[in-house]
Amino acid sequence: MSTKQKSLIIFSICVILIPFLGLPYAWKHWLFVIVGVLLLGISLRLPRFTSREKERLNTAHEASSSEDERALMHDHVVDGDEDEHSL
Repeated sequence: MSTKQKSLIIFSICVILIPFLGLPYAWKHWLFVIVGVLLLGISLRLPRFTSREKERLNTAHEASSSEDERALMHDHVVDGDEDEHSL
């Protein structure tokens, strides 16, 4: 997990906890503004995937999934053959 992702989690937890800290309303207001700006800034700096990168990731995922399915089918066929011979 990157530092930016950890920061997003920490600031998100701050947003959840600020209403329960017992701070005066004006402080809460400005804390929400500051934390909101930080969250926005961090989220805008997170890496974005281009359409080519998304396509490459999907292709890689589909290839690994189909290999896993083929291996499972092979195991199932082998197991099925053994059951027929054991009868």
